[in-house]
Amino acid sequence: MVQDNERVTNREDEEIELMDYLVVLWKRKWLIIVGTFICIITAGVVAFKMSKIYEVSTFINVGRTEGRFVEEGSIISERINSISLRKEIAHKLSLSLKEISGEEFFKVSPKGNKNTLTVEIRRETAKPDQAIKILEIVNENIIQSHHSEIEKARKTLLDKIAINESKIAVTQTQIEALKKEISEKIAINKDKIKDTESQIETLKKEISDKIAINEKRIEIKQQKQKVLEKQLAEIEEEIRTLEQLRDNIIKRELKEVDVVGMVAYFNDLQARFNSAYSTRSQIIDEIPSQIQSYRADIASLEARLINLGELPFKIESYNEDIAALEARLIDLDGLPLGIESYKESAVILQAKLDEIRETEIIDPPHSSYYPVKPQKKRILAIAAVLGFIVCVFLAFLFEYTEKYRERKVKTE
Repeated sequence: MVQDNERVTNREDEEIELMDYLVVLWKRKWLIIVGTFICIITAGVVAFKMSKIYEVSTFINVGRTEGRFVEEGSIISERINSISLRKEIAHKLSLSLKEISGEEFFKVSPKGNKNTLTVEIRRETAKPDQAIKILEIVNENIIQSHHSEIEKARKTLLDKIAINESKIAVTQTQIEALKKEISEKIAINKDKIKDTESQIETLKKEISDKIAINEKRIEIKQQKQKVLEKQLAEIEEEIRTLEQLRDNIIKRELKEVDVVGMVAYFNDLQARFNSAYSTRSQIIDEIPSQIQSYRADIASLEARLINLGELPFKIESYNEDIAALEARLIDLDGLPLGIESYKESAVILQAKLDEIRETEIIDPPHSSYYPVKPQKKRILAIAAVLGFIVCVFLAFLFEYTEKYRERKVKTE
């Protein structure tokens, strides 16, 4: 119960204190209102007397060469804030370096992704016309610098494309020369084949003629052998007749003998014997030997007719050379592949050339229509809040001081 009573008492004290605060605020309301208005008026006067600051800005779209930006955003920021560029600005606009000094003279904000890079350049100044001229010089410097780099890259790519086109032209000339050379060699080999075939036909005819001559000789010898065999038979018949005559003479069977005739018969018998021996020698030895020789010649000629020396091998060699040359005529020593490689390189280089993009000013230097500083509404709002807080504090301070004096007078 005691605790509950204490809680009730505390709540009443709090309500009393809160009412005291409200009473104080109401009592000092004119101090708070007038004080707040004085702060607002003072801030307004100060804000209206402050110099008007305008924001001058420009946007640049950075160009690309061969898959990269001409210049990265950090390097562009360093270039814009470099001493050399400020000297150039000072020289062109007849300014002193002090007028364009300071780390925050330019505010550079690079933005973008892997494909685009946009650089915003801002300058807050009370002289917007001068700032516009300054940013124009900055833009001109960046554009000229990037244009020079882009032209170098473009020239390099064009030179490479020209080199590839020159290589293609040279290779095509080599291909035509190689085609002509190979075609001429193929034609020469074909002519050699024709000549060799002609030689083969001539050799076949020559060998065939020789074979026919030997066959004719064999036939003549065989006919001669038959004639000699017939003559031998007649000689042998005559010899038998003469032998019978000789036998009759020896046996004295003939009554009358003609001595001269007998001598003639004996001489004729001897001649017949010699003729028979000679004929028999021809029939048995000479003519068969000659026929055998002719047949050996025929066999040799027939073997030669089949082999024909090295001429068929020459034709095979020429055909192999033609096949190799025709295969080379198709392949052309890899030169067409070289042309394809040069063409692919030229296409890639042309694609890189087409991807080159100049640095552009997408938003020329311009000033904001309204001043960015001072922000009068914000200043007045802040002045009003701060003035109200200060006046409330003064109200409670005055109230406390007044009560303190009253307590002191009562105490005394």
